[in-house]
Amino acid sequence: MVTTKNIEFWRKFINLYRKLPAVWKIKCDDYKNRDLKSECYVKLTDKLSKLLPFFRKIWKYNYNRAIDLVGGICFYLEPMKNYQTTVMYF
Repeated sequence: MVTTKNIEFWRKFINLYRKLPAVWKIKCDDYKNRDLKSECYVKLTDKLSKLLPFFRKIWKYNYNRAIDLVGGICFYLEPMKNYQTTVMYF
């Protein structure tokens, strides 16, 4: 159901997204900074969790599932033993 509160939330969320060029602006130097990008995704996730409380659980579940998958692959492939995923979203 569309309410004035939801519309206002999405406006604030989009403005926050625009203020975080590390997430979307490819030509920005911050885009290459993984730590900064990770912090930005945490900010966006926290903001989105206010409207959709279950969102953080889903995001965390999918992220952990990807880590487990890579860990399983690393078990069988010796050259990839120290591989770390850079995926932060799905």
